[in-house]
Amino acid sequence: MLRSRVICYAAACLVACTAWSQPGADITATPRISEPVVRISQGFFPPALLLEVRAKLEASRTTLDPALRALPGLLHYYVAIDSVSNSIVNVSIWESMDAALQMNTLEAMRAQRDVFVELGVQFQPIRNYTGLWSILP
Repeated sequence: MLRSRVICYAAACLVACTAWSQPGADITATPRISEPVVRISQGFFPPALLLEVRAKLEASRTTLDPALRALPGLLHYYVAIDSVSNSIVNVSIWESMDAALQMNTLEAMRAQRDVFVELGVQFQPIRNYTGLWSILP
């Protein structure tokens, strides 16, 4: 009985995936989970600050990790630095726009932003992107 349910479920998934991938298919009829929201914060800094910015990013995990994990709706969080463009980026993936907007009032994040601004990092406006499609490994 369980095996036949699994086979039926797998067949339904295959039909849905096939309909999605066929040109001209009515994808609105294919039920699917809504795409997540992608939130991006990017800042730029003078090249001479690379090592100090990197060290502060690594140290920020101590306070940010527990604060971020406590937020409902967080799916992924990435912190990265690029020595070529002298920039940092925080990319987070959220279940919904409301979940992503929690970051606007997260005190631990505001405190870290102040640390980086005092250091000389200039941030771009934070952007929240509504997901349209994705590829899952």
